[in-house]
Amino acid sequence: MWTLCYTVKRRMRRLALLFALVAVAGCDGARIEGDLLRRAPACGDAICSAGEDCASCEEDCGSCLATCGNGMCDPNESCRACEGDCGSCGPCGDMICAGAESCATCEEDCGACNATCGDDTCDANETCDSCAADCGACNATCGDGTCDPNETCDSCAADCGACGPSCGDGTCDPNEACDSCAADCGACPACGDGTCNGDETCASCEGDCGVCTWDPELQATEDALLVLMNELRASGATCGGQSYPAVPALAMHEDLREAARLHSQDMGEQNYFDHTSLDGRSPWDRIRDAGYPGSGAAENIAAGNASAQATFNQWLNSPGHCRNMMTRNANEVGVGHAEVPGSRYRHYWTQAFGRR
Repeated sequence: MWTLCYTVKRRMRRLALLFALVAVAGCDGARIEGDLLRRAPACGDAICSAGEDCASCEEDCGSCLATCGNGMCDPNESCRACEGDCGSCGPCGDMICAGAESCATCEEDCGACNATCGDDTCDANETCDSCAADCGACNATCGDGTCDPNETCDSCAADCGACGPSCGDGTCDPNEACDSCAADCGACPACGDGTCNGDETCASCEGDCGVCTWDPELQATEDALLVLMNELRASGATCGGQSYPAVPALAMHEDLREAARLHSQDMGEQNYFDHTSLDGRSPWDRIRDAGYPGSGAAENIAAGNASAQATFNQWLNSPGHCRNMMTRNANEVGVGHAEVPGSRYRHYWTQAFGRR
């Protein structure tokens, strides 16, 4: 009986102690809960409370994490840190100083920005392209409607009309040519325009060879050979045992002369001696390319002699060449004598015969 009572009492004491602990916990819980109810969310308490964000409370921004992908450029976000908000953030973080970026607006690209874009001064290396915010302050800027130092139509198309001389302005400016500026080719003296421009020669411009100044001494020998040939035609000749009666004189034609000069020059410069050019063209091709309005009839070539008489004798003593000089199928001719020092024969001669 005593034992039972003792056990019951001991258990009662334990229950009483448990109730006391629960009461204390209840009181503490009520105190804590009451304290939380009394403390409303406050901006500036260094806590990111429910509903708070960097936009609504800048003071607690450090506690509120930026939400990547929320369509806003949150603090410390960049295209590199958050691709989802890149369109809102701009190119900050791409290691390029773009647009109106500066060390103040984008610390991540600060090293790339030599100057402070947006400070209303034209800093070193700044242009309208690299910093639109300072475009008005920069003296030399592409797109400002003036031709600034070193600007050209190629480097700045926006100011092309203001820059001169410039390729594409419709005038032939100094050092411009069809090769360097196709846009102004029509205004520039060009190879093939039928005039002998600047330093053009038959060697540098085949198209204008006939009108370009040829060495006067060489031209004199060409004219002398024409005289010798027409004297032969007037008297008749025997070529390889065959007699040829007198035939009308040949007239010098500039297109045929151009074809003859070009071939003589080419043989000397390329060190060959043949009726077929190294590019595969025949005498008829060269006569056509020179612009001759008629048709080719024959061609004679010779090499090694400087004088007209010596060259004439070479042809006269060769039956085939002699017959060409006496042909009735031609009424015009071009004689070309070129001297090319250092070549195998030095002196090269061509007769291009034609008929209209």
